[in-house]
Amino acid sequence: MKVLIALCMCVAITVFAAPPAKAPDPLQPPILDKPIAPGNTVTGKTANTKYQIIVKVFGDSGDVKQLPAGMDPASNRFYVVLNDSLKAKQIVQAFLVVNGKETAASVPVLVDGPPAVPDTTAVATPPADPCAKLPTDTSLPQPSIGPLAADDTEIKGASAFLSGNVSVCVNGTSVKVKDSATGTAAASIPFKNGSYEAFVDAGQLKEGNGVVVVITNGNRRLTNSVVVGASAKLPADACTTPDSQLSSALSPIKLHPALEDGALAVIGVAPLPKGTVVACLKGKALTQIGQVDDQGAFTLNVTDSVTQGKTIDVFVTSADNKTRTKTSVEVAPVKFTEVELSATPKEGQKTIYVNASPTGTVHYSLSAFVNGEQARIIDGSGNETDSVPTSTTGATAIQLKDPLDGGQCVQVVEFETGKRVLPDRSLLGCAATDHAVEKNYAVSRSTPTVAFFDFGRIRSYFVAGSLLSFDGGSFSQPSVFLALNANRNWIWGGMTPVTKDAGIEQTGHRFMFDTFFEARLTTVPVAVGATPTLQSTLTSPKAGELVGGVSAPIIVATWSHGKDPYGFTVGPIAKVGFLTPVGSTTGATVTPQSFYTNYGFGTRLGFQKLTYSSNIAPETISYIDVVSGRFSNFDLNHMRPWRFAFEGLLKVPSTPLFVGFSANIHQNFGLGKGNPASNARDDLRFLFGAKFDAGKLFDAIGQIK
Repeated sequence: MKVLIALCMCVAITVFAAPPAKAPDPLQPPILDKPIAPGNTVTGKTANTKYQIIVKVFGDSGDVKQLPAGMDPASNRFYVVLNDSLKAKQIVQAFLVVNGKETAASVPVLVDGPPAVPDTTAVATPPADPCAKLPTDTSLPQPSIGPLAADDTEIKGASAFLSGNVSVCVNGTSVKVKDSATGTAAASIPFKNGSYEAFVDAGQLKEGNGVVVVITNGNRRLTNSVVVGASAKLPADACTTPDSQLSSALSPIKLHPALEDGALAVIGVAPLPKGTVVACLKGKALTQIGQVDDQGAFTLNVTDSVTQGKTIDVFVTSADNKTRTKTSVEVAPVKFTEVELSATPKEGQKTIYVNASPTGTVHYSLSAFVNGEQARIIDGSGNETDSVPTSTTGATAIQLKDPLDGGQCVQVVEFETGKRVLPDRSLLGCAATDHAVEKNYAVSRSTPTVAFFDFGRIRSYFVAGSLLSFDGGSFSQPSVFLALNANRNWIWGGMTPVTKDAGIEQTGHRFMFDTFFEARLTTVPVAVGATPTLQSTLTSPKAGELVGGVSAPIIVATWSHGKDPYGFTVGPIAKVGFLTPVGSTTGATVTPQSFYTNYGFGTRLGFQKLTYSSNIAPETISYIDVVSGRFSNFDLNHMRPWRFAFEGLLKVPSTPLFVGFSANIHQNFGLGKGNPASNARDDLRFLFGAKFDAGKLFDAIGQIK
């Protein structure tokens, strides 16, 4: 019982003897000194010196500036030195910040009245020894001074005085300072607008030195001191800079264009003007150290091209070698844009106009494909090649070795220079009606070549040559042969636009229907005779001839040669002709007529160059016509027997030259009325010359300069 009573007494003594717990400091709003006049300084007092105070300045246009205040715990006062002077009608308010939140605010104060520190006092000549211990004005806050590091040369800050002189003392000894505007060195230099900036010689500040900044205005004096810290200069090799020494306050370095596989340059804009820049890979420099201009722009040439998937570190260092920032970029694969022909190709032309990805950081090249096969190109030096570089604008003209033919499908492939790849076969040929952008290349859509005159499925030919007629066992003197032929294809026949691997020998349409018209200037056979009972003779006056007709070729066989499809055709043909001699028939007793007609029906065997486009007519390369008909220029005594006419034009491969023939012979098969005595003699003629597609011919003439 005694023990229990004693224990209770001890507890009671302990409880009542313990001092009461200390109540937390009351949070009192800070108080601003009034009045606040236009100037650079805002001061006030607070009962809570252990908490941060921020000062906000509210402009009349709604803008707000916020600055942290400096604190003097001994006097319970705070102050802020502004970079921009306060203006009349602005509002100033101080806030107490606890745990990152604004918890108590002062009464807002309107800026008004005269400046807090009149600037009317003339700036007196500073004392001979600014470092002497003279009285300091304690009614105003100390001038601000940033941290200093060994080897620094710049000392700057803000003062409660709008103007005055600034001096610097190192370990109690005055040192000469330089004015940034004039470069003049003196023991003291002037300043204005409430901020000062002074420069000392390199090596003047060393680690551990005590530096005092002395601000004077008339007879008033303000001071502040700081101890010089360790050197803040960064290592010379930027590639080995640890992240702890890099600035995180700066915005990232912007690279444009983005780094892509094979890039030979790093181009961008840095957040630090007038500095240095270097690109690194795994701690080793990829480039020489480059310079950053006044706007922060830079260009670095890479020693070896960068590779897709690698991470490149770009370091930018300030001019004073105190601030460094880094941006890491992963090298992306080459990005292609759509490739397209900027102009529709025309037959006879050798130039293809292309819009593609422009050559820049990455160099691109272009190849041309015709009907799915690569075409040979002539470069700027006149050499034959497979590709040419893309221009820096992307607009490029490709010069082909061979002219284009109507109906050929033209495509362009863009790839990175030096990394040529063959596109997938399914993307090439007339079946490729859309563009394709792949990882390593881009392919344009297939574009058919149009006729030079672009009249649809019409082809025109110009023929010129020398004509020889066989008569009496020998050939006559050669005569001029000129002809202009126009052929209209009404029902198209040609190759189905499929890819090469799917079978280029397949035909889409085998049946065709054509009409044709031809004007000739040549010599023609005209039968004349002495009497009706004697066999006639032939003369060859010069004549103009018009021939028209229809044909229905049927494609019976197809094949491909080089880039183009070809076909062999057989089909019926019907012709009608009109001719008028313009020469004489010397020695003839029968006066020839001035106008003759003929017509016939038969078969045409043709060798044609087909197309993949139903908008382009096939091109007739060679043909042979076998026709049975009636020809008034072979009539005698008003007798018009049926005769056979043979006509052919055989082209010499790879040239415009051809060999032609025509024969008109009588028949004894009982067709029509007549007798052998009434038949004119047979006629055989050979033609040697050249045949040109009119569109290609006019295009070639137009390119002559």
